[in-house]
Amino acid sequence: MGSPGEQSTWVTHARAYREMGLHRRAHHTLVEGCARTGGQGPLIWEERLRELADRGDPAARRRVLEEATEAVPDAEGLWLELLTYQPPHELLGWVQRAVIACPRGEGLWLRLVALLPDAQDQRKILQRALQRSPNLPLLWAKFVRLGGYSEGLEIFRAAAQRYASLELLIEASKFVEWSAIEKRVEAGVSLDPADDAATVEGVSGFSLVIQRELDKLVRVAAQHYLNISEELSCRQWLDKATELCGGAASDNSGLAKDPSTGFSYLWTAAYMFLYAVLPAKDVELAVSHQGSSSSSVGTYLLDVMALLDSLWEKHEQLCALWASWLLLQPNGEAMHGAGASLPPLPNECEAIGKEKSSDQTNNTRSALSNLPEAMSVIRAAIETAPREVLDTVSDLFMSSHPQKRSLSPDRDQHVVSMPANEESEAPSRADHSAEGIPLQRRASNELKARVCLIAVLLPTLSNPYLLTHVELMRTIVDAFYMRGYYSVVLQILKSASMRAQDGVGPNAWIVCARAKAYAALGRHDEADACLSRATSASPPAPCEAATRPQAEDPRADLVWVKLAVHRRSRGQAITPLLEEGIRRLPWAPRLWLMRLEEMRGVILADRAATADGLIPPDHIAQMRRLYTRALAHEHCAGEVAVWVYAAVRIESELFSSAATARALLLDAEVRIEGGGGGGPGASSSRVRRGGVPAPASSFSSFSSHSRATLGMARAWVERRHGGDAVALEVVKETLQGLPKTSEGAFTIPVGELLQWFIDLEPPSSRGRAAGWVMRHWRSREALVLIAVGRLYHHAGDHPKAICQALKAVEAGGGRCGDAIAFLWRLALDEKYRDWVGQRLEGAEWKAGKELSPERIQRWVWGVAAAAVSDTARHQQKTFLPVKKSPECLNRIHDDQDLPVLKPNSGPLWISIAKANDPSNVTLTGYRDSVESMLRMVMHRVLP
Repeated sequence: MGSPGEQSTWVTHARAYREMGLHRRAHHTLVEGCARTGGQGPLIWEERLRELADRGDPAARRRVLEEATEAVPDAEGLWLELLTYQPPHELLGWVQRAVIACPRGEGLWLRLVALLPDAQDQRKILQRALQRSPNLPLLWAKFVRLGGYSEGLEIFRAAAQRYASLELLIEASKFVEWSAIEKRVEAGVSLDPADDAATVEGVSGFSLVIQRELDKLVRVAAQHYLNISEELSCRQWLDKATELCGGAASDNSGLAKDPSTGFSYLWTAAYMFLYAVLPAKDVELAVSHQGSSSSSVGTYLLDVMALLDSLWEKHEQLCALWASWLLLQPNGEAMHGAGASLPPLPNECEAIGKEKSSDQTNNTRSALSNLPEAMSVIRAAIETAPREVLDTVSDLFMSSHPQKRSLSPDRDQHVVSMPANEESEAPSRADHSAEGIPLQRRASNELKARVCLIAVLLPTLSNPYLLTHVELMRTIVDAFYMRGYYSVVLQILKSASMRAQDGVGPNAWIVCARAKAYAALGRHDEADACLSRATSASPPAPCEAATRPQAEDPRADLVWVKLAVHRRSRGQAITPLLEEGIRRLPWAPRLWLMRLEEMRGVILADRAATADGLIPPDHIAQMRRLYTRALAHEHCAGEVAVWVYAAVRIESELFSSAATARALLLDAEVRIEGGGGGGPGASSSRVRRGGVPAPASSFSSFSSHSRATLGMARAWVERRHGGDAVALEVVKETLQGLPKTSEGAFTIPVGELLQWFIDLEPPSSRGRAAGWVMRHWRSREALVLIAVGRLYHHAGDHPKAICQALKAVEAGGGRCGDAIAFLWRLALDEKYRDWVGQRLEGAEWKAGKELSPERIQRWVWGVAAAAVSDTARHQQKTFLPVKKSPECLNRIHDDQDLPVLKPNSGPLWISIAKANDPSNVTLTGYRDSVESMLRMVMHRVLP
């Protein structure tokens, strides 16, 4: 088979012999093939070297490589491998022989240059090499790096005129970026906490000249060597871009490495990603794209992400995409002149500390194009960053004693690009390099200047558009918070706060986020002081309470609530704070609810201290006066939550007064749904943020939610005082009055009502009720699936029961505490041991084998974490991919930390985590561990 004069014939025969176990015959076949066809190319020699790899005989490999390079002298790869077997004192001679035999081998010439310590000798060698082989871009790149920037750029331009190629133009762009980075290394990178926003912005980018040079070089390369309509051309372009941002290799510090110089070229790669999907002639960077002729600008990130493989696991590529998105965003003075006013900020619901008129919306949307996709990329870039990179970012932000220096004139104007250039550390030792820079300081500067995350984070934080955008800042802050870098969070929020306080009061979200970071660091007093200052700055309520809430931000009570939560979790009295907050914001329902909770706690403590366990009449009167004030027309008459709390938690549970509870709920239905709640107290539910009245559809949705909530409260009261049958009738009446789609499904979440619709039925008819809910009303809410799972469990159909539990966790997005506890409860049951074991171990599982509770817990946590990831993509409109896998793959290995679960729904979970002990809620989560609370829910969800 095949011709004996072709190398592929001998290779095929050798592999066939090897598969049959005839290794000696395979070896002789390759030896004979090398003797007869070895001069045709390196193919058969590479096959012979692969055969020798298993023998562990370096001397034999060296002999074969020597034969191969004699037979195929122009095979660069064989020469490079042969050099690895040479002793150091003979290496120079061998490299010289290699470049003489293979003058087109870029790697060989670079190895020769690396062996020469003198720069002049290196230049001579490179000049000789370029005279013989002028079409080697890496040699041009190495040659220009031995001289100055201006000289090198002129050399590249001259070379491009005669030996133009894609590789040469990209090497020129890399040289421009490398030169700018070298200046960063010499000068240092810092973000001084004492700097104001203008100083941080002024040092966060390349000069405008450098930026334009990068753009021009990559744009010219795209115009001549990229056809975005041809798949092969686009793939080659993207492969080159991914190689530049770390697609080829990376070192232990997390720095992406380019194979030619060992550096990453983030901004060259960013431009290449940009032009991979956008026509180069149509793209105008750093300006508004409302009138752009390219329709792809609005979907740029989605388009380029669709072309990249395994993007979400590659930190450097994500940073490059982040950088390319930054290049499309306007950046104030750099592009519009130093004296020009800044273009409009983001929309009023998302701008920190500022408002804008409605006629500015279109310009804003165009300025913040691709924002949802960009936030996904930014979040993933931080989440995938190695710990070494995050530590470097933290060191940069926490540099406390910067050495100030003046900026060159061309740095005062900037566009979005590379990080700042201030020295952040004084020299700690006397060792100096030839340039006079301390060696230790230069090493630190080099690491910081070439960390991709720093290269994109600092420009983001200095851009006046982006820094004032709440959702974007939340994305960055939350990602760092989840990684545990609370000090970085504080510094980012400080930058955002300086932007936000330009003539206005502090932004509530920034204040609360800073307090949360302080609390996470254990600096509770500073968290308290941060929140206290913000409450002191908030103005008191105006006298015209009936009209004021329409112009008030419904989130204005956020700081007051967070401060009360923080002090309550530390065991401090919060009644005076709540009274002051109510005086200033009398319409805020959360403050009233916390005040009622405090009063309820006092009454419960006094009742527990008495021998008969009775509540004094004066306490009852005092509590009723308090909630009557809360439900006044000028306060919270339109807030369903306050009515429900007064009826259920106070009158029904605390005072055991069914009649008063029923009267309150009836009054709530009349006042809210009859229009009586349309006054100022309804502002947070029935008026849009910024005072714009909600459309009619919003009132309809509000009314439906109100009916469902009030109906659930009535069912609670009737079940406590009238029994299950009466409560079931209330549930049926409520469900009958709620809106449904044409297919019969409810238009709003009613999971708890449907759960009671099943559970309150007699045991003999619960199956029929569950079937009605699943088939007729088509509900797949988490609480409904829990109820159905319980029915299967009690009926002994264990596989279906645990399948319903898995579906409940997924339906709850991994955040329903009742669903997670239900799955955990079933998984720990002996009846489900084999089922769980098969999911954990597959075919290796043996019936009767023991499973430790720890392994079961890791599996449950893995299922919940996978559900959270799925929800983050589909419901929160992120674009992070989710790998759908069976439950057996959703396990956390023994050497991995358990993922952080954050349940936030489920009636049993809320009861245990919040309602029974409000002081359990803290700024950072809960005082008790999530695991301990889930254990309590677990024993209640399935006794």
